[in-house]
Amino acid sequence: GDPISGNQSLKNFGTRKGMYLDLAYFDWKPAALPGLGISAGKTKNPFICVGDHLWDSDYNPEGIGLNYAVGGDVKLMVNGGYHWIQERSADDDSMMYGGQLALNVKAGEMSTVTFGGSYYGFTEVEGRQVFDWQGEERSYGNSTVNLIDGTTTNKAYANGFGTAEGFVQVAFDVAIPVTVFGSYAVNGEADEDDTGFMAGIKLGNAKEPGTFEFGYDYRKMEANVFPGAFTDSDSFGGGTDAQGHRFKAAYQIHKNFQSAVTFFLNEKKISNPHDYNRLQVDLIAKF
Repeated sequence: GDPISGNQSLKNFGTRKGMYLDLAYFDWKPAALPGLGISAGKTKNPFICVGDHLWDSDYNPEGIGLNYAVGGDVKLMVNGGYHWIQERSADDDSMMYGGQLALNVKAGEMSTVTFGGSYYGFTEVEGRQVFDWQGEERSYGNSTVNLIDGTTTNKAYANGFGTAEGFVQVAFDVAIPVTVFGSYAVNGEADEDDTGFMAGIKLGNAKEPGTFEFGYDYRKMEANVFPGAFTDSDSFGGGTDAQGHRFKAAYQIHKNFQSAVTFFLNEKKISNPHDYNRLQVDLIAKF
């Protein structure tokens, strides 16, 4: 049931593995407004993500999403979302409201440039108990304060989140497909440790059977740039307040199966770093 991971590790004495509902939504495309799509339910992430440093690529939000695109070689894209983060029966819910504006420019037959900006705002976060789907009060790197209720002490967020992001991605062919991308983000509701960035390159595209891809990126995520519960769950073991490299190679075995090897050379705790190195081998099945 992990909201930011689709992995199933093979361990624990051969125990049975659970099956979960990943997506359940409706998608409306009104004929009167070509290019507009509105979705509601447990949906795909409606935002363009040139990396997974803010939103884990496995995260499928619950709420309403909007996508609008118009144009040809120069395409304007407007995306938005209003998502439930944590429901509280006796108090206000924590929500995320976001908007994004981007341009996709076709530069020749085999080249495109996509660039834009996003804003992600979160309500009812500062002073609220940390988001942890397992109820273990992990802050995922974010700064916290103690929340005291009688004899119970819980972790609460020390600041809110209103994160602005600028991003760019350039894709072209030089015998093989090449994609170069980068993103920079700032949380305007934090007084310190409020920035993060990611930059990387991908060579090839493991899509058709027998094809390869190789990728590299570097990311630095200060503690309060974004809620750590939603960032990439593999880099640094998840969360923020960390930095480092990721190297990945993938091979498409069959149209439904891909093998991948990823190595993470990271440091956790930026102000007092310690090494986090991880080798991950995956068999990815999609149907």
